[in-house]
Amino acid sequence: MIKRNILRRIKWVALFSDLEAMRLWLGLGAVFWGVLLLWPGEVFHRPEYSVMRQLAPENIWGILFMLQGSIMLWSLLNGFRDKYTLILDAMLGCILWSVSTLSILLSLYP
Repeated sequence: MIKRNILRRIKWVALFSDLEAMRLWLGLGAVFWGVLLLWPGEVFHRPEYSVMRQLAPENIWGILFMLQGSIMLWSLLNGFRDKYTLILDAMLGCILWSVSTLSILLSLYP
């Protein structure tokens, strides 16, 4: 019973609460980070990005972050609230930001 209530609450927060301001900033952050990674010059030559560099080239990371941010901003600015799009965006964002953060931590604290 408690588990069902928690799952219902998580679903309501994820799909129906007013998270638009946070989604705007997260989308902009993802797009700007993607642009930075696609900009001419090397970001991944620094030691803190060594694990990310081993996982994928800099331009792949940039494309994925721009894709995730663009989906988030597109759905937000168009008022598009299809649950599958929101779930896909949330999963991609969670994976990208978690893997990149953990990669940087692993690079700094081996």
